[in-house]
Amino acid sequence: MKRKRCILLWCLVLFTFVLSMTGCKKENNAGQTKNTRETTNKSEGAEKSDEIKKISVLNSTSWPIPGDVDVNDNKWANIYKEALPDIEIEWIIVPASALREKKNILMATGDMPDMLPCDDTDLVKWVEQGLIHELDDLIKDYFPNQDKYLTENELKYAFYKGKQYRLLTPKFALENPTALQVRKDWLDKMGLSVPQTLDDAFDIMKKFTFEDPDGNGKDDTFGYTSTKNLGLMGWVFSAYDVNENFWSEADGEILPDIIRPEMKDALAFIKKLYDSGVYDKDSLAQAATQVEEKVTSGNIGFTEFYSWGVAVRMNPALKENDMELVPVEPLKGPAGKRMYPSGPNIWGRYAVTITCKHPEAPLRIINWLLDTDSSLEYKNINGDKINCGEIGVDCRLDEDGNYLVEDAQGTEGKYNRYRLSYRLLGGYSHIIQRSPTAKNFEAIKAVLPYVHYTDKTNTGSIEGETWGELKTYYDEIKMRIVTGDVPIDEFDKWIDYFYKNGGQEIIDEANELNK
Repeated sequence: MKRKRCILLWCLVLFTFVLSMTGCKKENNAGQTKNTRETTNKSEGAEKSDEIKKISVLNSTSWPIPGDVDVNDNKWANIYKEALPDIEIEWIIVPASALREKKNILMATGDMPDMLPCDDTDLVKWVEQGLIHELDDLIKDYFPNQDKYLTENELKYAFYKGKQYRLLTPKFALENPTALQVRKDWLDKMGLSVPQTLDDAFDIMKKFTFEDPDGNGKDDTFGYTSTKNLGLMGWVFSAYDVNENFWSEADGEILPDIIRPEMKDALAFIKKLYDSGVYDKDSLAQAATQVEEKVTSGNIGFTEFYSWGVAVRMNPALKENDMELVPVEPLKGPAGKRMYPSGPNIWGRYAVTITCKHPEAPLRIINWLLDTDSSLEYKNINGDKINCGEIGVDCRLDEDGNYLVEDAQGTEGKYNRYRLSYRLLGGYSHIIQRSPTAKNFEAIKAVLPYVHYTDKTNTGSIEGETWGELKTYYDEIKMRIVTGDVPIDEFDKWIDYFYKNGGQEIIDEANELNK
């Protein structure tokens, strides 16, 4: 009996031991499983962080890509690969003339690229259709350079109904401003001062036209010349505080300048120039190149022109014959205002489509593109990373030996101009603005204090569909007014036409979208 109790006791001890060992094993196995899971998760996390993010980017080019060049494997595309090794970009590059059609097709079919240009009309349409990403939550982490290079006024172009949908890239908008230019040698010869008002300019133009300022005894000079369709006449419109492409606030709403009474007054002044004979009548048909030829031939007193063209091409040619053009500040109009119309300091406008799997990637690309690189021996004069290449091949140093500038005449300069397809994601001169040593600095200095922007940011579908036809009618009427084919009061009939053909709907939509 005692022996049986001993055997039973030993069996119980053995059973308890086995049970405890089994529990330990299970606990160890559980711990091992937990450790294995944690290790696996960490591994997956590492793999995830190293994942190659594939995105497609649609952009346009004005320079043909050579037939032997792979758009996704060339020295310009490879700059992106080296800088952002975890992002693989598929470039879709089309001619600039085909960009609008390509965008419409891709967005309509659902075969959307991950990032693409988004103009003001696209913005409203694509947001309303739910085709592009809202970006507010991504900006702080992935696009800190936005706040570094863009002001609050410029950033309003990125927003619609209080939310950000576009990525903007900056530029210096006044890098090449148009400015009214006057023959200073004629002013000095005739004892005249640089004009300050619209009336001053008109009086001087009459003297330049009829008082033989070049002293050759011939009636062969004009006070002013410009281009067709009243191009390069901004100095007149600005004096009346209007611009043909702007909208301005009036009585609590924004209105297109081309229907404001001030525009009628501006056209009446241009008609006065035409009727008086001081306005070169060739202006009604000539192009910008013809303006250059006329001014450098020496028989024009004033013109408005791109300041870089004046500084680099016109002035050197004029000085060979002791002639000189100097820029004029925006003139005071009847209300005493000086104004210079300017676009915002924005170059690119891009959207990230809703189908993009890695919406942070486009922001990282743009942010990198706008970064400076202190390790570079020379800075690009345009302030971006993709514009230039090898000195003596794609680019050269400027006259002072400080900056890289494009060299289309270099060994491969013309061939490699397709690099602009990759550079144009970023903007001109966002880092290096024109300095006092720039050839056109005097023109920049003349207009900079008077810069004015349009009061309309967003463009609606009604305007997008009907504005072109209305603007065509306006362009016809304004030229008939200037040439005397119809009286100035025909402008009032234009306004009636505007409102009878959707004008009020355009205004209502614009005011709703631009609250």
